[in-house]
Amino acid sequence: MILGIWDTIGEFAGYFYDFLDSALGFIWEWPGIYAVFVVAIVVGVISVSGQYFLVDQEKLKRIRRETSEYQKRLMQAQKTGTKKELRKLETQKKKAQQQQSEMMGMTMRPMFLTFIPIIIFFGWVRAQPAAVELVIDLPFTLPYFGDTLGWLGWYLLCSFFFSQALRKILDMA
Repeated sequence: MILGIWDTIGEFAGYFYDFLDSALGFIWEWPGIYAVFVVAIVVGVISVSGQYFLVDQEKLKRIRRETSEYQKRLMQAQKTGTKKELRKLETQKKKAQQQQSEMMGMTMRPMFLTFIPIIIFFGWVRAQPAAVELVIDLPFTLPYFGDTLGWLGWYLLCSFFFSQALRKILDMA
């Protein structure tokens, strides 16, 4: 049973790799630094688009605002020691927890849908010699990482900044 599932996943990944080779294979003719940058952009667009179209952004913003207000009021009440306010907030605790749970569910749903294609995408990148050979010398030293980045470190750096910029442009929660 399990082998059948892995065979199916492997077959699907093979089709996906063939598609990626025909659609984006040309980027590996460029220096690895640019190719991985393009990969970060493509994966960022897929990921952010999934979150943008599958999550009610206004509802998510409202829930974040309400839970943030609750946390601030709770911290203030704990700081000042106001018993009356603490009792009032205790009655609202269940609602705040439900909202946090709903918010987590809203943000996780798109991740489940984009996770497998992105993992397959990473497998495709890892199989590219230009990516494997990529080493970037940094002008500074990062704690725990040193002064070089491989393809994955470069991808994470590019992806973080690109995804954040795209979220800002789309005014996402």
